Formats: sequence, C-alpha cells, structure tokens
Amino acid sequence: PVEAPATPKLPFTCDGDVKVFEITAEEVMSVFDDSYEPGPVYTWGYNGSNPGPVMEILEGEKVRVLFKNKLPESTSIHWHGLDI
Repeated sequence: PVEAPATPKLPFTCDGDVKVFEITAEEVMSVFDDSYEPGPVYTWGYNGSNPGPVMEILEGEKVRVLFKNKLPESTSIHWHGLDI
C-alpha cells in the first residue's frame, strides 16, 4: 500500500482485467493548516481534494484513466512514479 497521510485513495471499477479510474480536475476548497491566517482558500485539485487522490496500481496491472477537466482552462496531470 502507498503511504499518503490525509490523502484519499481514488476508488476504481473493473472492466474485465482493467482497473478504471475516473479523475476530475476542478476548483476545490483547501485548508492548509490551522495557522494559515486567511483560512480555507479555493485551489485547483482533483476529485474534491488538493493534493489529488492516490491511485494504487500494482506493476503489470492494466489501467484506464478517464480524465475530465472542469477548470476554466486547459490542464494536465503530472504522473508521479510513472514513465510516460
């Protein structure tokens, strides 16, 4: 398992032997910590969180990611841990 404290895991469905993840880029309300004087702020995140959720995938698994952009401009995802 991936250790990512306070970061949600992205649920998935299966299409045969393929894990299917759905991720949406959108504006989210973010709370950095209690000492941040302005309080919660709007940021861009994924599926309601910033940082975005964790996708757990084992080496060799087949994966399909359905990406929806609800931001007011073009965007992309930086895939940590993957050779693209």
